[in-house]
Formats: sequence, C-alpha cells, structure tokens
Amino acid sequence: MIFRWGGSTSMLISESVSGGLYEPLPLPSTVYGLLKYALSVNELSVDSLKISGPTFYVKGESKKTALCYHAYPSKLLCVSSDEPSKLTKIEISEGEYIKLVGIHLDRRSKQAKEGYIYTYKALDMELVAREVINGSVEESGILVKVNYDGNLSKIDKFVGPLGGEGRLVKIKVLGEVKELPVYKEKKILHSPAIIEKYEDDKVCFKDQCMKVKNLVLNGDKLKLTYRLLSTGFNVNRREPMHLALMPPVEIENNVSSIGMFTEKGFGSVSPGSLLDD
Repeated sequence: MIFRWGGSTSMLISESVSGGLYEPLPLPSTVYGLLKYALSVNELSVDSLKISGPTFYVKGESKKTALCYHAYPSKLLCVSSDEPSKLTKIEISEGEYIKLVGIHLDRRSKQAKEGYIYTYKALDMELVAREVINGSVEESGILVKVNYDGNLSKIDKFVGPLGGEGRLVKIKVLGEVKELPVYKEKKILHSPAIIEKYEDDKVCFKDQCMKVKNLVLNGDKLKLTYRLLSTGFNVNRREPMHLALMPPVEIENNVSSIGMFTEKGFGSVSPGSLLDD
C-alpha cells in the first residue's frame, strides 16, 4: 500500500523527480474519503458519517490479535491480546517498502507527460503484519470505528480507491469486534490533531485549550511534533493546510478526540475513540 503524506519535487534530474513522506498508516481524511465515496455510490447519505483515526489490526493464525496506533514518524505502537497493558514500538524499515518509479499523467488527456517522472514507495503490509504478530497472519487491515446513523451493510465488500494513487481496497464491515485489544493504561492521541496554536504543554483550537504531554514508553520520552497538514481534497482541489499535533501524545483530559475536523478521524484519542459509546 502507498501512504504518502507529503511530497517534494526537484527539477535537477530529468525535469521533475518527486519523492515523498511515507507513513505506515493513511491520513484519516483518506479513509474518510473512501467511505464517503462508497456511501455516495450506493446512494446513501453522508451527512452523519464520522470515523476514528485509522489503526492497523492484525489477527494471527494462533488467534492472537494486535492493534497498532500511528507513531509519527514511520513507527507504530502496538498492543496485543496477550499483553493488553503493554505497548510495543515497531520501527518501519526500508526493507518493508517496495520502491517504484512512475510517469506523471495529464489529468485531462490521461497521457504521460514527457520528462516527468516520480518515485514512490509501496509498504508491504503483509511483512509489517507478520512483524506485529510475530508469526503467521490470518487477516489484517486498516481499522476505523465508524459512527453512522444509517445501515452500513450496503458498502460491505465494496471495492474502491483509497487515495489519489488509484490503489483499490475492499471495505469489510465488521460490526462489533469483541476481541479488539485496546490499550487502556493511558489516553493516547493516535491520529493527527488539527489545532490553531500551541504553547508549551497546551494546544488550542476553537476558543479552548487542552494540556498535552510527552508519551513515555519504556523510559523513552517521545517528543511532541507539529507539522502542517491538509484535511483532504474537495473536487480535485487540496483543502487548506492546517497546523497539526502529530501522534503519539499523552492526553490528560478524559476525551475521545481533540482539535478540529474530528468527524474525518483527526485528533482521535484512544481508548475512547475505539470503544463503544
């Protein structure tokens, strides 16, 4: 799978050579866009659609399960069913990527633009799943909790594009996942939180501020990281860039989300964002 969160372009080699920032999970807005598209194609309302930030779910052949949160940059924090009070850090290595080269297509003519090439990396999710579960994998995939007023059964097994690179995925509606291992020892931001400003140990948005602190994992203090992110596309036009607090971060307040655009999966806080209401 290709989860590109940003890019860079150089005119120094053969016109345009583009690289990118790659992460082990998609942007929340990418998953939200897929679900919105699936509902629209099936003539269902999208008005009440709300999702949690993406996680990576793995079920081993031994029936052991694991759930992984995004840890920026290029890491996952995973909790397993046999050790539900422990988080394990998984570093995504270059060996888990497949490096590819593509040719830029003109949006209108669908023909290649001469001299424009780009490079990208596809993450081998099967390799990552085996590392997470430390064994053979029965099933794995990107998992989100969906809040929706209507019936989601119509989009079960729907095949559609996940993001702009045209990668096709199949939606599987699971209903209640009883064996889902959720880390409950701390409240952890597990998807980027869209904010307006930050100051020391506080982030502010919509006329309110909230305390945050570094997540400490096995004595290692993970630093607070901020960057600019877009919240997706609207009719092939990128939405404006916003300031974002990147996961993982420990949240002191008893909330299931923080920040803006939470309906798109931004600012999700575990365990509240993943448990039944």
